[in-house]
Amino acid sequence: MKNIQTYDIKKYFFLSIIFLSSSYFVLIPFLKYETWLGGHDSTGTIFNAWSMVKTLREDFHLPLYWQPDNCGYKGNPYWAFYQPLSYAMVYFSSIFTSLFDRNYLFSALKLAVYLSFLISEIGMYFLLRSIFRDSKIRELVSVYGAIIYLLSPYRFIDLYSRNAYSELWTFPWMPFYFLGFYKLFFLKEKNGWILIAISTPLLIFSHLMPSFFFILIVTVGFLFFKLIQRNLVSFFKENKSQIIWWFIGSMTGGAISLLYILPAMNVIKYINGDIMGFDRVSLDNVLNHISWCYDMLDLLNFKGSWQVGQTFLISFFVLNFLLLTKRKSHNVNLMVFLNILVIITFVFLMSRIFWEHIPAILYSLQFSWRLFLIYSFFCSIILALLINELNLRIPVLVLILAFHFYTGERFLHYGGEDIVAKYYDVESWLNTLYKKHFTTTNNYSPRSILPKTSNPVFFNFDHADQLGDNERYSNTYLMNLKPGINILSHEHSGNTFIYELSLDHASFLIFKQFFYPSWELYIDSKKSDIYLTEKGYIGFEVPKGKHTVKIRSN
Repeated sequence: MKNIQTYDIKKYFFLSIIFLSSSYFVLIPFLKYETWLGGHDSTGTIFNAWSMVKTLREDFHLPLYWQPDNCGYKGNPYWAFYQPLSYAMVYFSSIFTSLFDRNYLFSALKLAVYLSFLISEIGMYFLLRSIFRDSKIRELVSVYGAIIYLLSPYRFIDLYSRNAYSELWTFPWMPFYFLGFYKLFFLKEKNGWILIAISTPLLIFSHLMPSFFFILIVTVGFLFFKLIQRNLVSFFKENKSQIIWWFIGSMTGGAISLLYILPAMNVIKYINGDIMGFDRVSLDNVLNHISWCYDMLDLLNFKGSWQVGQTFLISFFVLNFLLLTKRKSHNVNLMVFLNILVIITFVFLMSRIFWEHIPAILYSLQFSWRLFLIYSFFCSIILALLINELNLRIPVLVLILAFHFYTGERFLHYGGEDIVAKYYDVESWLNTLYKKHFTTTNNYSPRSILPKTSNPVFFNFDHADQLGDNERYSNTYLMNLKPGINILSHEHSGNTFIYELSLDHASFLIFKQFFYPSWELYIDSKKSDIYLTEKGYIGFEVPKGKHTVKIRSN
């Protein structure tokens, strides 16, 4: 017994070293800079992370409905709901990094990225251990498959090319969801529902589009799998218990996810006038991006353009070859299931006919190439399955790993110049940068990070003078400060603003935050009415005399 415990301690010690070091290795080009690397979404990533961290550090509360510093310091509910978990992780990381780093935002962002890589490795390891529970090389294949998943080229594209930080947080939770599904329907273990219930909201809170399609593909793919086996009816009869537990897990996870989905839809409808999507994506946008998917799957693409992994596509072809030759295997059912899942993923990725016939609301889930997250996950499992099935030796595994790393490594050079290399005071940098570059109403400007509210339906979010009508009170957020209106004191913490005012006459003041239903106004502790002004700001009436005014987003 003692020898077994010693073996387990040594095993998990070495596993910890492998996972910690491999995650660090692929992030070296990213970690070596003091600030943040460049990429398509870099500026938005930095600002939204800073805005959420600042708001939560000043006044912690979840869910976070409003961020006053977003959208040109005029407030925005949008980023509170789009990928909330990924930015919440930056906040939790900042609690640690602020202990030793004055420029803690960037170190918190990097720690959060590192955690996403590390958790995804661990999740894939435990998934593969369950799949290969009877294999003699279980540990080798599980560790190897976890590293293959870590080195998914699309993950490098997300980080070093696109800088799509939030998508990185979808990678960690897919293995846990799939493990729960596998336990329920392949191993007949009822406790799989717990993993489904927990991982569903983690996926949805991380990034809605790939998570929605991942859950859909797994579910629909399993039904097709049973249809191919010609035992769909008997499956429902013989597996009532597993189906009930799957339903409980899915409903529990779905109910938790509604805490995000319902407010998110409300935000989109309020800002845009409909729920056509986060980025107002149209069918033409989707169809245009499908052509990118073909390029990203090109086996002969070894240039600098995006490619999601020749190794993955080759493994998919090898899997089909083995299935067509009817090779005997203990994992044949899982092999068929995974094959179906990848084929369905290809349909979502590249079928123009499919996208032309689905409800328009699904365009809101954005571009189909985000499904390469899901493709990377399924193909990582397939590659591990093939290694176990063909019993490949160490030299071959090294060659496969080297080739797989090469197909993604060439994206690392995109991390070269970080865009804020000489700026260490984040708030000062953002103030300067925002005034100089981002007070634009051009929805298509490549320099704009305000597209979500620059073209609303209900009223014109016209960007006003940053200083308002009175430069002396520019940091108070109050406008219309005419003679006879004096600010005795003011406080700003998170979503709460408190003013001590002295007025010689009753006045209508404008609070420079966009009007939204979550705002509440209290004058001398009594709730008062707020109004929508012509620029989209909040307006309110204050009687003559001295008053304490409290404005907060509830």
